[in-house]
Amino acid sequence: MYNYNNQEGGIGPFIRDLVIKLIFVIILVLLLIWLFPMPNMQPFYDRIYTENITLMKDTAKNYYTTERLPVAVNDKVTMTLGDMVDKHLMLNLIDKNGNTCSTSKSYVEVTKLDTEYALKVYLSCGDEYDYIIEYIGCHDVCTDCTAAEVAVATPLTATVTKTVAKTNTVVNTDPTPVVTPVVTKETQTWDTYSKASTTTISGWSSTIPTASTTTSNGITTTIAQYDTDSDSTEDYDRESAWVYAAMYIRETSLDSSLYDVGQRVTFPGTRVLRLDYVGVSDEAQDLDEDELDLEVSEGSYYTSSDYSNYIANRKKALVLDGGCEGACSLDMTASEMKNASLTSSYFSIVSNSIDYDGDDYILDTVIRIKSDISNVSSHYDEDLGYEVVYIPVKFKVTWNEPTKDITYTYRYITTVSYANQEVLKGSAAEAALIANGYTFVSARTVTL
Repeated sequence: MYNYNNQEGGIGPFIRDLVIKLIFVIILVLLLIWLFPMPNMQPFYDRIYTENITLMKDTAKNYYTTERLPVAVNDKVTMTLGDMVDKHLMLNLIDKNGNTCSTSKSYVEVTKLDTEYALKVYLSCGDEYDYIIEYIGCHDVCTDCTAAEVAVATPLTATVTKTVAKTNTVVNTDPTPVVTPVVTKETQTWDTYSKASTTTISGWSSTIPTASTTTSNGITTTIAQYDTDSDSTEDYDRESAWVYAAMYIRETSLDSSLYDVGQRVTFPGTRVLRLDYVGVSDEAQDLDEDELDLEVSEGSYYTSSDYSNYIANRKKALVLDGGCEGACSLDMTASEMKNASLTSSYFSIVSNSIDYDGDDYILDTVIRIKSDISNVSSHYDEDLGYEVVYIPVKFKVTWNEPTKDITYTYRYITTVSYANQEVLKGSAAEAALIANGYTFVSARTVTL
């Protein structure tokens, strides 16, 4: 077989030479990387942050002249980076990545201490944030200081440190040793006050109270019904009811002179009006005779439907004193009674009257015979045992029914409850609580 790799100038020597050259190139690159490593950019980035925070500090020191410094001990004045840019005290600060530092989170703060001022500078740039504190002595803010004051109040600058949020790496950019000042910690006292609940009666109302509870600014107000009162006025309504009555005549007595034409006939027996069946209330029955004012109007003849009313109500509204034994017809229907009753052509109603005997109301009815009644059809009552003819009469009774108009009034009770309040000791809020009746409960001290 023919072998191309053995031929002079063939493809075999070319591939071998190419591989050797690539190996030499790789070795050269690795040697260069080992001899010349990438520069460490971190110190440069740290210097950018340090220069930015130093620029903020110097700008603040120049701005806070004597008239702009806080006066009272522990008072503070604050200015954000955005405020400094708006006042054209400095330009926006740029971080290592070319981005603008936070103008709202970055700020300078000056606090008045006993004999000096503490200047705090906080800078937030992307993932980097930290602060420095510089103590400003008298020689920085006064024009007439003694030599001793200048010596004592020499400003002390704390070490500038920068914290990277992602790596938490702390880099010290100032190798020069500094003296750490002694900082006096500020304390505050907070007082707790309470106030007892108050209850008041807010008056009367004609409407039913609706309970409610509202809370605002630690004050809870509860309104509820306390009690009720009522007042009533008594009046009367005139009420009325129909009473159905009937007397009967034995058929054997129709020829008696008692029933001759022109004769007056009085319903027999003592007929007592039973007020409860008429519809007179218990309150009305308790009234005296004059207050009840019971009256009977002139009687009337029965209509067709009245016979059924009599059958349904006999022995109820009007009864004979002593009972109906031998005197009351019991065995008939409405049609049988109608067929055996005298009509208006046979009699007329002379009078209806009612008397009060001290216990009962007694009804009297008088009729007059107008024509011969001997030929009127009778009805045989099996209970009575003989033929009878009926004389039906109805009448209306009226009386005073008492009514009461009752007016209710409702009284409210209002309860006001106060939540405990905690305020800074010596503050205006504390004075306001005391003025409004709050009493001291306890105090607590916090260290800032």
